[in-house]
Amino acid sequence: SIVAILIYGVGFLAFVGYGLYNMPRMAACKEDRIDMYGFFGDHRPSVYWWGGVLILYSFFFAMCNAIIENPYVRVYLTMACTVIYTLLEVVFLPGITRETQWVEVIAQLGMMLFLAQSTTCLFDETVDMQ
Repeated sequence: SIVAILIYGVGFLAFVGYGLYNMPRMAACKEDRIDMYGFFGDHRPSVYWWGGVLILYSFFFAMCNAIIENPYVRVYLTMACTVIYTLLEVVFLPGITRETQWVEVIAQLGMMLFLAQSTTCLFDETVDMQ
């Protein structure tokens, strides 16, 4: 329900905020980098905060689909989250290698094409959206 989503959302955002606040200190220590490898992932040390961006993107993506009942709003907000994430990814290029970075961007573009194609079903009167 709404209370569970608020508790999860606030607790989750507090955890991510704590992690991002402590990331510069943790990035300096190799043992902490190994412990937090799932959060750092395959990102350059100069963009240590990108793990938080990825987690927040996933969080908003999930919340758009869990909370919103209107399929039109759901698809367009999901598409907006994906566009913003992809633009940030192109601007900051957080990947360790250029090749893996562009594979990720191409995957996000594929997601946007899928979402754009799904909008055709929204306007088709023969498709029951219930």
